[in-house]
Amino acid sequence: MVRSADEHSYGHLVHRVALASRCCQRSWLTTEPTCRGVVVNLRELPFQAFVVVIVLVISALHVEAADEFKPRRIKAASGVTYTFFPKGELVFDFVVSRPAETQSDIYLCVPAAFTAHDDKVDGVYVSNGVLRNEQKVDKELGGAMIIESGNCKLLSTDKGKMLTGEFLKGIQKAHGSLFQQFLIVHECKAASFKDKSKFQRRAVYETTNGSFGIVESDLPITFSVFNDDLVALGTREALYCDMGAWDEGWYRSASGDKVVKIGLDRSFTNRQSNWLLLKAKGQSEEKKQKVRQKVRQKVLRHRDLLLPR
Repeated sequence: MVRSADEHSYGHLVHRVALASRCCQRSWLTTEPTCRGVVVNLRELPFQAFVVVIVLVISALHVEAADEFKPRRIKAASGVTYTFFPKGELVFDFVVSRPAETQSDIYLCVPAAFTAHDDKVDGVYVSNGVLRNEQKVDKELGGAMIIESGNCKLLSTDKGKMLTGEFLKGIQKAHGSLFQQFLIVHECKAASFKDKSKFQRRAVYETTNGSFGIVESDLPITFSVFNDDLVALGTREALYCDMGAWDEGWYRSASGDKVVKIGLDRSFTNRQSNWLLLKAKGQSEEKKQKVRQKVRQKVLRHRDLLLPR
């Protein structure tokens, strides 16, 4: 199919806009934004192309988080290969309503706390300031994850003794989150378990240099192998995640257009009760309103320059 000169020119402009939007170093559009050598003069664009500029540049504001989220695979001395999902510039969240794969700000979703036989969260938990199961502290679980403002802390709870009403209400007041789990690495020491069963393993980790993320094995292994490997790979703290039949999770590719399922079993996905997320940093409603207003102002300011004459 042969394109007209106008179509070719328009396509070329949109291509230049796409290049510019991916690498733009300015906060908002100007009449001639320079983006690492790619110059787009808005006066050259028809109104339709200007709309493309708006869409692509706004999208570019969210590209950084996706570009930072790059799973990497590392083979341990044991021979097991692990996939690491670094937190980077993303933020943690803990929810008890199943997230949709269409939520484009979510880059990783995995089951977190164990699910009890009644298909409810095992142990006490707080989800974004909502406290539940306060009287059901699981004393078999010696660890917990606390999330406040998207950042997390992995801690030993002394088999639940630390999770007093006062402690939990402090997290609730801060609109934070908490769930209980096995602490499988503490202060760079691997925990010992009598359980010798083999499952695919997954955990939230903190490295010795203070970075966070989620890691999983590529095949079923024992706790002993998993815990020892994490220590050898530079882990300071690690909190287990629910696995076995409940292991299904997913992550979003760096391009943001593909969801990749993880978990080897996935047979009880419908019975999952809670999820740990890595998300792009959110905006307050007030900030979102200011962004919308700024976009409207830009459109109105340039519209008379862009319409055909």
